[in-house]
Order: sequence, then structure tokens, then C-alpha cells
Amino acid sequence: VLVPHLAVLVPHLAVLVPHLAVAPVTGASLPTATWRALHVDGALLVVDKGAGLLTVPGIGEAKADCLLSRLADAGHPEVGHAAHRLDRDTSGVLALGRTPAAHRSLCVQFQERRASKRYEALVLGWPAEDVGEVDLPIGKVRRPGGAARMRVAGGAAGAEQARAGGST
Repeated sequence: VLVPHLAVLVPHLAVLVPHLAVAPVTGASLPTATWRALHVDGALLVVDKGAGLLTVPGIGEAKADCLLSRLADAGHPEVGHAAHRLDRDTSGVLALGRTPAAHRSLCVQFQERRASKRYEALVLGWPAEDVGEVDLPIGKVRRPGGAARMRVAGGAAGAEQARAGGST
């Protein structure tokens, strides 16, 4: 299974999980986090994972809720492993093998860096150029009662470099 492009979309399947009676443990999947199928065939399941959802289970029962467990509950128990992951607070597209051979193929493609990844971000303000690259360290900022957000690390100097389109 070679996945050069993930541009083929099938009708979306949005899946919501009912609210839990208690607040989730720090780092656990959020009950309101969603996923939707973008492509399904005999070998491959491509999903759009929403922010707040673990890709794979964490340590302990409180972190068992994840994309893989929700896929199993939704009729895809064959997807037991992920060849790649996204952080809990990151949304995006994941390609998952539905057969052992497809999973192995995806693992090899990611290991050999034959699968390309593209990240997009929302930014504050207007970049100086229409196209560019920000090559600066990023880190998580946690807000009380809110989800973690990624930002340029290094304080004001790093943020100023990012606004200017500079790199370190």
C-alpha cells in the first residue's frame, strides 16, 4: 500500500462519544473529541482525527479511550495499530492499515521517510511573505481549563523572528 496522496475523499462519517460523567484525567482523550473516515478500502482506512483525542491508548484505564478504541467500537476492530501518530491536541489525517501487510507497508514508508507530512498552523497577524518557512522551536502552552496550544518557543525574541520569517 503506497500512500503518495490522501486527496481522495469518501462521504464523511462523523463519530461523537457521549460525555463522561466525570472530568477526564489530565492527558486523557476528551469526551467531545471526534474523528471521521475520509477513505476506506480493503487495505486502508484514512481518518481525520480531531484535537483532544489520543491516537493510541495511554498508560492506565483512564487513558484507554483513543482513536484505535473508537475505531474498534465503530466497526473497525482490524485496525489494532497505528503506523504513525498525532499528539492528543493535534488534529489531522492518519493513514491506518486494515491488514497486517498494509500496516507493515505504512510502517516501512514512515520509517524510510517515503511518506510525506505537511503541517499547517493558524498564525496571529500577517506574514511578511506569501510563502516561507518558519524553522524555530515550538512548545506547548497549557491554559487553565483549556486545551494545550503550540507556539514558538523562546519568548518574544522567537515570536519576533517568526513574524519576520527568519530562521535559527
